[in-house]
Amino acid sequence: MAKHVVFLMSIGVLTAGLLLSTGCGNNSADPDVVSARDLKLIEEGREYYLMHGCAVCHGKEGRGDGLTAERFYPRPINLHDPNAYLQGNTAPAIRQSIKNGIRRQGSAMPKYDHLPTNELNAIAKYLESLQKSDQSKESSP
Repeated sequence: MAKHVVFLMSIGVLTAGLLLSTGCGNNSADPDVVSARDLKLIEEGREYYLMHGCAVCHGKEGRGDGLTAERFYPRPINLHDPNAYLQGNTAPAIRQSIKNGIRRQGSAMPKYDHLPTNELNAIAKYLESLQKSDQSKESSP
């Protein structure tokens, strides 16, 4: 009987480990929990953001203060401000804004429809994370 108890406990420990390693048991409904996969995507997005010249207009940190920002009216948006996004501030909406550009009068945001989907997704996820990083700083005591 003791062997059966040890065997059942072993199965329980292995099952719990498997569930935790695959994400079960993780509170994925918590918006503050960022998966390792998302962290990697966000870091890749920052690299693509810099590589594709987004920082020239939006600034290295995305605050709308790039080297050419003063040449535009209206100026490039502060990507940390969720209310500044003209076509939506979620990753899918940001992706579309990057891919198609901003077609509103006065916007100088060109389309980047030549970028591969994985790079568009990564940049959009990075920009979405900028909004959340500022929100968490504001809510901290």
